[in-house]
Amino acid sequence: MSIELLGTILVLNALGVFTPGPDLLLVLRMSAKSRPHALAAVAGIVTGATFWIALTIAGAAILLTRHPGLLTLIQLAGAAYLLYMAFGLARVAKQQWNQPVQDIDMAEILGTLSVSYRQGLMTNLSNPKIVLYLTAIIAPALPAGTPWYWSVILGALLVVEAALGFGFVAFVVSTARVRRKLLGAGPIIDAISATLFVIFATVLLARTFSG
Repeated sequence: MSIELLGTILVLNALGVFTPGPDLLLVLRMSAKSRPHALAAVAGIVTGATFWIALTIAGAAILLTRHPGLLTLIQLAGAAYLLYMAFGLARVAKQQWNQPVQDIDMAEILGTLSVSYRQGLMTNLSNPKIVLYLTAIIAPALPAGTPWYWSVILGALLVVEAALGFGFVAFVVSTARVRRKLLGAGPIIDAISATLFVIFATVLLARTFSG
């Protein structure tokens, strides 16, 4: 595997990390309220990414291509979860509306760290088509006959890059200065997040039924 090819794959993976989507939106929303909860969500997202990367290297794209019904089922479940997230965010936004920032209980709004972890995990797992995207960028680096350890190394690099990317966002947005500016806009951020999750779910459903 050439350094140039590896660099290209890592750049494409980084673009995927920072492209606006449910994962990035969740991290941004959590970071504006609590660094520990944001990092817990990042851990869940990275766990999901590890799962998808491992499946991609194992050849899951072939399975999903040959059995489109399985892909459809997973996508429908993913869209349902995104809508569930949207409903929860809308409810939280309503609770915070016209409430002084100092009176808002972040622990009540965000739940435990394990809840944030599960939200990150399920949000990442909501779109199985990531396997097809990963296959497109990974396949050129792993032609037939490639030693197994190269697959492990490449997969590990992609996971580490995702962790560093989302972790960087979480740390930057959750700094005291940024959080002070965003806390007052908490209800608005949650309302916008709810709307975007509905849009993400709608797009996922549209892609599912359009094939």
